[in-house]
Amino acid sequence: MRLLTTLILLALQVCAYGGVTLINDSPFVLTALIQTYDGTFLAQKVLQPGEQKNQVTNLKSTELKKPNYGYDTSITPYTVIWKCSNGGYYSVCSSVSPGALVKANSCPGPYYCKPKPKKDKKGKCCPSTCEK
Repeated sequence: MRLLTTLILLALQVCAYGGVTLINDSPFVLTALIQTYDGTFLAQKVLQPGEQKNQVTNLKSTELKKPNYGYDTSITPYTVIWKCSNGGYYSVCSSVSPGALVKANSCPGPYYCKPKPKKDKKGKCCPSTCEK
């Protein structure tokens, strides 16, 4: 019973502090960028395929200035941007609530990452795979 109570309190604490659970359910290495409703950067996490990470928003570690928030001001909902290692976009979730579970394949997007160009033995880009 104590364990269940502890788990419930922990879950409520994560939600209260703006936690977001990220799951990379794609076959690609992705970077998840978390932004406030106005586009202010909050966090960045690199996730391997199948990896899950919890991001608890810690405003002290960001460049987010502490404005005089009133009852009518909020930094939520968040936007989670899933980016490929080559810099392209995999998907983007907007209107993410604190405590939400965000999967890369549950957000709108192309769901594809371009493969890196193949290189020959000398480290030069092969003509058939290089971008022109």
